[in-house]
Formats: sequence, structure tokens, C-alpha cells
Amino acid sequence: MGRKISNSRRDVGLGIIVARMEDHRNGLPPQLKSCGRLKHVMPETSSGNGSGQVQGLIVDYVGVLDVDDEDARRWRDLFKVVREEGVATAILSNDEGGPAADHIREWEFRGVVDAVVLSGEVGAEKPERAAFQAAADAIDVPLEKCTMIDDNISNVHGAIEYGMIGILHTAFDRTVVEIQSLLGIEGEF
Repeated sequence: MGRKISNSRRDVGLGIIVARMEDHRNGLPPQLKSCGRLKHVMPETSSGNGSGQVQGLIVDYVGVLDVDDEDARRWRDLFKVVREEGVATAILSNDEGGPAADHIREWEFRGVVDAVVLSGEVGAEKPERAAFQAAADAIDVPLEKCTMIDDNISNVHGAIEYGMIGILHTAFDRTVVEIQSLLGIEGEF
């Protein structure tokens, strides 16, 4: 059921669903394990932790960041550490925009994330490539160097299709472990 991994790659053992289109291009589809999780294999980097691969972290709002005050605080703390590591951050939401989206824009206005991109304002919705590209452009990071976190599997698949790393969000405690593993960061959030 497994696949042979060359010496230039390592298994980071990320749970939930994490995959990269690079595996598909090389004829290596993500391995679907019996527990229903995908296993992702990332290229080695000079630091050995995979962090050189990710330069941008893009996060959905509804279903991920629209949480209670405690989880919102935990997300803010995580974004702070991620940004200190030199990874640009953005929120990408399929929100229509306008004044009703000011609560989403607050994340950028308060300096929690580098950018907020709303589908209604860019004319494209996830999982369209143009929506992902607008978010990557807003943080000045190549699309394939970005990771997308979303609670909608279709959006995660779309991100993967366009060369991003995709993480399916189900709960903060799981997602934070994925991000920490991916970026090689430590801490309690």
C-alpha cells in the first residue's frame, strides 16, 4: 500500500489531509490510508524541516477563523509566530465584501495577517485558481509556495490542483499541529 520514497524526500507524517500537486505530477498520488487520511511526502530542504517550501499561509475565514474568543486568540498567537518566521499570511474568504465584511478586514487592519482577500472584491471564488492567485499576489508569494487552510474539502482539493499545499481544517488543535510540522515551529497555542 505504501510507495517507495527517494532519499531526497522525507515523510513528515502530517495527519488530517495534506497533499501537494507535485506528487501528482511525478506520478505519485497521495496515499489514501485505511483511516481515511492522506499522507503527504515533502521535499527535503536545507533546514530539514520543510519550512523552506512554505512562504505563504492562506486561511479561510468562515468555518476556520470565525470562532469563539479563545480560539481567535490562539489563531492570533499562531499568526504572530508564523509571521516572525518570515511566512506571509492572508485570509481568503468567499465573502461578497462590502461593509458587512469589516469584521474579516479587522484581521488585516489590526496587523494580525498581511492581507485579506474577499472573493466578491476580486471576482473569483475558491476553488477557482484566480481566487488562490489573488491571495498569493496580495502577499507577494508564488502560488506554489503557499499553503491553504480551509474547512471545505473542495477548496483544499482546488488548492492542491494549483500546486499549493492544502490542509483540511476540522479543529484548531489539529490544524496547529499540521502548521507546526509543516513550518518547523514550536510553541503552545
